[in-house]
Amino acid sequence: MFVMRTVVLLLVGLVASGGCTKANPNQCCTDQADCNAKGIPVDMQCGDGLVCRGNQCIAEVCTSSADCDLSAPFCVDTSCMATCAADNQCPGNGGSAENVYCVSGACVTCRDAMDCPSAAPICNMGSCRACAADTDCSSGACDLDAGTCIAETSIAYLSPTGSASSDCSKADPCSLARALVVVDVTRPNLKLTGGSYTGNLQFTGTFGLNVYGPGTLSYFISIQSAGGTLRLRDLDIAGSLTCAASTSNTAKPTLDAERVTVTTDGQNGLPFSSDQCIVRLVDVAVTLTGLGTAMFVEGYAGSGGTMATFDRVRLSGGDPGINLRDQSTLTVTNSIFVNQGTTNGAIQLQTGTGGNETGSVSFSTFYNSLLKCPASNTVLTSSNNIFVNESSGAPANTVTGTACSHTYDLIKPQAAAVGATNLLGMDPRFVNAAMGDFHLMTGSPAIDAADPAATLTSDYDGTARPQGSARDIGAFEYKP
Repeated sequence: MFVMRTVVLLLVGLVASGGCTKANPNQCCTDQADCNAKGIPVDMQCGDGLVCRGNQCIAEVCTSSADCDLSAPFCVDTSCMATCAADNQCPGNGGSAENVYCVSGACVTCRDAMDCPSAAPICNMGSCRACAADTDCSSGACDLDAGTCIAETSIAYLSPTGSASSDCSKADPCSLARALVVVDVTRPNLKLTGGSYTGNLQFTGTFGLNVYGPGTLSYFISIQSAGGTLRLRDLDIAGSLTCAASTSNTAKPTLDAERVTVTTDGQNGLPFSSDQCIVRLVDVAVTLTGLGTAMFVEGYAGSGGTMATFDRVRLSGGDPGINLRDQSTLTVTNSIFVNQGTTNGAIQLQTGTGGNETGSVSFSTFYNSLLKCPASNTVLTSSNNIFVNESSGAPANTVTGTACSHTYDLIKPQAAAVGATNLLGMDPRFVNAAMGDFHLMTGSPAIDAADPAATLTSDYDGTARPQGSARDIGAFEYKP
């Protein structure tokens, strides 16, 4: 079975006048080469409803877009046209099956947000995309990680001046204390409307609570439960962030923070602590301006420690920066440690009562900070890191101890041997270390010097690894 096409050839003769010959208006060409070969001007194209066949404009009759070609892909009133006139003509011959709506003569995926799926809820110039800002969503809340809009009915809205008795709706936001009363498994999202919030946010439930900024939370933010999850996004915390299991030998709660800053002077608690938790910190900045430990990663004796994963964490201050103890595990990538104290250094491997801690640090940068590894029953592997100590009175060895192994690390200064694959005493050529810019400059010995077997695919900035023949040592990949 086949579809018969009806072709009407429009014959237009040449008109001679005064010895000159006009171009045949029925002539056409399909591309520059065709036009040159036939001696036809490039601007000799066919009008609406006509297609170019054998360098002649013809009218092609159709019953569906399948009868048309790509130059006029839409079947409109039995004629092949270059533009659509109705949705039922979409997507046209050769068009994407997703383009089912005719808008201004072209087939598109969407006319408004109602035409888009929840996974890509924003209609932008005829195409569906993920949300990228709270303003993209009618609820005023975009989950940036998923690119989806959060349903308004599942949100408790907060305001610094919110009521202590409102329903926490978008139209009538409530206080932080009130929001913690109304949240439950059907309404597990807190949305801050910006500004500063004073008070403690302590989550004790066993379901998942999500807290979305922007906003600044002061004092004490914590999860203390058996198996619950506290998820923080786009927040500034002026105080402490903690996670703890409700009792020993209970289910581990989860703390998941991304795009969060924590800053404190240590007078009312250290910036971060975790006891027998599952912790994920991504793009988190922790700053301790006073004395003491900046971060505890620990557990309960005999019941297992914290399982912590840090990526793109910037830790400033503390002595130590991280205290790892009590059967806990720590995995650090793409992170920055700056200005830790000299007594305990960047990471203190403290056996505690549980012992047997393990950890790994890779593709990170340590500046004006020491790594001391004296604990014999603790193992920390260090690979593809930069350690540079330019502080006044810096010791001859930036890394010490037998409980850490070093491979493909750049260490300066370093008098003692730490393994054949490491680069010792070399200047990594930071862009501006004094101002906290640890990107690499051209000629850095860290460029293309990482372990050839490494598999990490991005750096602190999200730049793809590798950019050259091999990955670079440190938190930043050099991008030419």
